[in-house]
Amino acid sequence: MITQLLVTAFINDPALDFTAVGIMMVVLANHPSWQVYPEEIARRKGVSRPTISKYFKILEEAGYLRQVRRKASRSWRKSCISIFL
Repeated sequence: MITQLLVTAFINDPALDFTAVGIMMVVLANHPSWQVYPEEIARRKGVSRPTISKYFKILEEAGYLRQVRRKASRSWRKSCISIFL
């Protein structure tokens, strides 16, 4: 029920355009324990990494997520763990 209310809220939020809603839907469609890697979303959807970053910032400013960046253990890349509210 809460998830359905959240989905309805961000889909109808005038501050979010179609791309922001689509990126949020990609994240929510994954397993709850999935770590969010913007690079992976970009690769899956055929968009650039800066595009994903831009829309994560928009979603964060709108209050739908909070980004916490940490260096991934045993990895050369940074992981981006996003907490969706």
